[in-house]
Parts: sequence; C-alpha cells; structure tokens
Amino acid sequence: MPTADAHRSAHYARTLLDLVDRGTLPTRRLTRADDHLLTLLVAADDGLLPWVRSATLAPLAALSPGRRAKLLTTLALWLRHDGDVREVAQRVGLHPQTVRYRLQQLRDLLGDSALEGEQRFLLRLALVTAPRAR
Repeated sequence: MPTADAHRSAHYARTLLDLVDRGTLPTRRLTRADDHLLTLLVAADDGLLPWVRSATLAPLAALSPGRRAKLLTTLALWLRHDGDVREVAQRVGLHPQTVRYRLQQLRDLLGDSALEGEQRFLLRLALVTAPRAR
C-alpha cells in the first residue's frame, strides 16, 4: 500500500490477527492479506457472517455430525472446483457417482436452486468464512 494508506494496512493486519485468533483463518507463521481478501472483505461487517451461515446452512443442522461433515466437505470442494464432479471425487477418494449422490442430497436439503446463482455464492461465502476446527 502507498505510505498514505499505512493506517489501512495496519487496520487490515489487526483484522487478520483477530480472524486467526477467532479460528476463522488457520494459524500460520505468516498470514498474508492477499491470500485472504474475501475473508477480509466480509469481515468488514462480521455480524452479517453468522446470519449468512445460519441462513444458508440451517437445513444441515439436523444431520448427524458425521453426515453433515461429509456433505459440507463435498460441497466445499464442488464449489471450489467449479462443479467438477470428477475432480471432487478424486480429491476425496470417491466414485463420481457418490459425489453426485451427495450433491443430490444437498439439493434435497437446501432446495433445487441452492447450488446456483446468488445462493451458490452465499454457500461459498458461508463455507469460506466458517470458523475452522482447532
């Protein structure tokens, strides 16, 4: 950042440290803001994030922790890899049909349009910014 914006840089650094302390970002020796721009952007209104997560992921709350974890892992990878079922299957060591089955379960739970458009973005946002297990 330009010297005139040093105060912003310090603010973002403090925000990153807070996000690491809260478990939103992983603990690392070095955390670079450039690697977490989306998380920094949405941290500007951190009261909104729990609402987004609750609204988008609420239908999964009733599932057993194991089933929920499997579906969320599949969903996160599917979103990260732009819907490439074969890539997701390879990453988690499953048959592509198993990934398709899990995606259908997610559609049944979240609604047919949940994996499209704005809802897809909100799901990605909810998963990217969710506190990580320590």
